[in-house]
Amino acid sequence: MERRFPLSKTVTIGAGIALMLVVMTLVFVRLLSEVLLPEPVAVPDVVNQEQSAARAVLVDAGFRMVIKAEPSMTIQPGRVTRTDPAAGTTFTRGAPITLVISTGPQH
Repeated sequence: MERRFPLSKTVTIGAGIALMLVVMTLVFVRLLSEVLLPEPVAVPDVVNQEQSAARAVLVDAGFRMVIKAEPSMTIQPGRVTRTDPAAGTTFTRGAPITLVISTGPQH
């Protein structure tokens, strides 16, 4: 004997499955968008901080680091003269930030 479900029960089960698939799809798209399209973040101001402290602040903000050295008449050696992009600029989380470190006055 063949067992059959009433039409109303079949429709209810089908609607429940469809709703579950829609919710799962929305959750998946939301998670995927956060990974593929990270939210922009303002670059923190780390000028005149020691290199290690500035690096920690930028890494905590979600950025990767590129270190560059250049002479400075006003900033002590080993401290940050500037970042590229500049502090306050909105930039993509996970993107590289150039941290420019003073080598002291040029001789």
